[in-house]
Amino acid sequence: MTSALTTEHLAELRTGQTAGDDLRLPETMSPRRMAWKRYWHHRGAAVSTILLGIVMLMVLATPLTARYGINEQVVTIEEGNNVFLPPSDIA
Repeated sequence: MTSALTTEHLAELRTGQTAGDDLRLPETMSPRRMAWKRYWHHRGAAVSTILLGIVMLMVLATPLTARYGINEQVVTIEEGNNVFLPPSDIA
């Protein structure tokens, strides 16, 4: 009898489905998963990511919620351009 572990034995040990002993190998994590876990445990990074996502959703939803079209004029101007108009309640 050899004591070498085959890949089937390692898979059984990782899943915890062993026939005899209750021996389990520690669960391994990929570098990507470790980085993802470390990133989301950083409170500032998580809050900033969520806020950035909310802002991006608002920007993408702007065409649905805009009151005026892209080329629609809000105020009619009879003389000149609207650079020096005072603020108004219309817009």
